[in-house]
Amino acid sequence: MTNTHMLKMASTNPGRETERQKSEDHLRHLLEEGFLTQRAPYNRFQNFLDLKDDNVFAAFRRKLESFADQNKYSWQEMAGDDSWKRNACATRFLVSFGKEYWGDHPEVREKYLIADEDTCSWSHDQKQ
Repeated sequence: MTNTHMLKMASTNPGRETERQKSEDHLRHLLEEGFLTQRAPYNRFQNFLDLKDDNVFAAFRRKLESFADQNKYSWQEMAGDDSWKRNACATRFLVSFGKEYWGDHPEVREKYLIADEDTCSWSHDQKQ
């Protein structure tokens, strides 16, 4: 996912906007500096996505793999240098499932995400 497709941090408290901007800048820096690469350990992605545990992350990966297969995205092509394919798959996946994981309903967020008020929120806080 490119920086332009990253999720924006939730802005529920205007007084915390500066802190949230710092968090968003930190996440952008991690991406730009290569903390998350195609060969990064899975737990880095789990932490980056704010997913609460290994079971949630495993289910997320299965859902992503199934989505990619059903939509005819080739894993070999996405693993190559063509970032367009990866971005297209990630964007379509987020449109389909982003709200399920990062939506505004507290019970859903509690089910999937770490307990932290600085986690992402989909879709009204997505970065354009």
